Amino acid sequence: MMKLITSTLLIVMLALVGCGGGGGAEAEVSEMTVAEVEQQSSGMSVDDLKSKVAEYEKALQAKLADLEPIQEKLKAIPMTEMMGEEAKALQADILKISEDVTALKDRLQVYYDALKEQGVDIKNLMK
Repeated sequence: MMKLITSTLLIVMLALVGCGGGGGAEAEVSEMTVAEVEQQSSGMSVDDLKSKVAEYEKALQAKLADLEPIQEKLKAIPMTEMMGEEAKALQADILKISEDVTALKDRLQVYYDALKEQGVDIKNLMK
């Protein structure tokens, strides 16, 4: 009976962890501090580091894709309305995404540096 309860609990926990939605990896990527990324990367294999690089590049591309429609909306606002609430809200959204992009790039650089330390030529990895 105890084995059944333990198995069921494990399955439920895995389902909850796995059901994070579309932004699961991106959320994990963006929540880590640079110090946490440095600590994590120090013991990783080359393949694991390359995997993390790909994960961060995917998150960066997603953020940049989020930025484009907002910039287009802002461009469509007449100059006379640039100080209005809609323009200010769009500018705030752009600033937030820009800050996220910068943070992702900072963390991505840690993985690039870790790969360089292991003797990997990162020129082909950088996009």
